[in-house]
Amino acid sequence: MGALGIDFTYDTRGIREKYYPKDATLIGLSLNSNPSGWGNGVTYYSASLNFRHYTPGLKEDDVWANQFYGKYVTASTPDNGLPTIGKNMIIRGFPIGKYKARYLSAFQSEYRYQFTGSKYKSVAFAGVANLSGGSKGTLFGSRDNNGNYYSGGIELRYAIQPQAGIDLRVDIVTNSDHEQSVYVGVNQSF
Repeated sequence: MGALGIDFTYDTRGIREKYYPKDATLIGLSLNSNPSGWGNGVTYYSASLNFRHYTPGLKEDDVWANQFYGKYVTASTPDNGLPTIGKNMIIRGFPIGKYKARYLSAFQSEYRYQFTGSKYKSVAFAGVANLSGGSKGTLFGSRDNNGNYYSGGIELRYAIQPQAGIDLRVDIVTNSDHEQSVYVGVNQSF
């Protein structure tokens, strides 16, 4: 399968803030075309916007991080190209691919609290997403996942490379389906 696209990026994060930005903005816009003549069954299009803003918190080392993510695709998009919640960059707490639709708009926010004089951080986070436009669901049959979904939780982080801002993290999440999950990962969620 082939695609043709263009990406625009505006990023004020410095090299030393790549993994743990404290006062920065990132904007990414992506426009893609998947022509049928390039191995795709049909021609389809997608657009996505990723806006992240990081501001200092109440203390010097704290960070308040916010993200808006939107992805919008045309009606002929196959199931594997549909936006879905639960991915790393989109609200946590849902199995990847469980909920899909043609239009996804999501917002998440987290407050990163640094324990003074320690390698430990704690994080409180929440996110909400809206799926709309339906899905023809070519892989799993027709489904209607339109609606609002949300999740929230807490997180404990340990700085494994403090100078670079690289953290080991454990997330405890609950979602709008009344499900709980635990994630273990490295670096920030966004």
